[in-house]
Amino acid sequence: HSPLQLSLMLGHFDFEQELPSCSLIVTANDNDALQIEQVLKFFKLSAHIHFYPSWDTSPLDRVEPSPRLSHQRLLVLSQLAEPPKHPLIVITSLAALTQWTISTQFFRENTYSLKVGCTIDEIDFSQQLKYLGYQESPVVEEPGQFACRGHIIDLFCIGQPKPLRIELFGDEVEKIKPFSPINQLSDNETRLFINVTPAKEVLFDPDSIEYTFTKLSDQSVQNYLAAEITEFRRALQQRRYFYLQPYLASIAYPNANTLMDFLPPDTRLYIYHEHELSQELDRLCSEFKNQHILLSLFYKNLT
Repeated sequence: HSPLQLSLMLGHFDFEQELPSCSLIVTANDNDALQIEQVLKFFKLSAHIHFYPSWDTSPLDRVEPSPRLSHQRLLVLSQLAEPPKHPLIVITSLAALTQWTISTQFFRENTYSLKVGCTIDEIDFSQQLKYLGYQESPVVEEPGQFACRGHIIDLFCIGQPKPLRIELFGDEVEKIKPFSPINQLSDNETRLFINVTPAKEVLFDPDSIEYTFTKLSDQSVQNYLAAEITEFRRALQQRRYFYLQPYLASIAYPNANTLMDFLPPDTRLYIYHEHELSQELDRLCSEFKNQHILLSLFYKNLT
């Protein structure tokens, strides 16, 4: 299918109200996926359309993946983790489809709603946000940041178009308002609740930290991470984020998942340019075999 053909086909299903709760379009690379996303959004379908990107780095790069890409991935996972309220169309590349991420169970267990009228302890709430991967900042301007100032908590949740200002009266949530990340001024609009979802693809609780330490004791892993192993252990103990953490999903969770595990049972699959997809699969398999330590560490015998 071409992007136009896919759009016309999905548009027909949309018009006939025959779209499933989720449609998955798999491409050979992220550029093709982005092109399809743009064409689909042009047709203004009733379905919500999301691009699920692959990481823009590899573990060998020794740099963190782009926070923007990680937040986009988490946005898609948050949409899939909730009961479907409307049809979803997810466009992704083969590489992104094979990359491990937070488990569905762990994601759902660490997602919760904060409602007007509920009571919270500001210190406990701040610690919980850090545990979910949010970064404390003097000023909240980017997704994944929060700030506490007296009886006001500013929070930029993953998947929200704007940050939210939580006003407390004592320990009670009195108001929730969106505000501008540019001039920091609150909108007139108010919210009754917000959904707080994880801000990182790898989160660590005591059980998962112990599990990760066990995995890091493996000799092949120690050989590969010899220069950084001490720093990684210290970071894990302090729950600090480090560049390799996104790639540790397969050793942080006994049952790490991929995007496929978040998809509902009735998901309809579309393949874009089957020949190119087959070539990309061969390339990925060759890459995994050439990097056998990374394969065993990060992709759990994918081939």
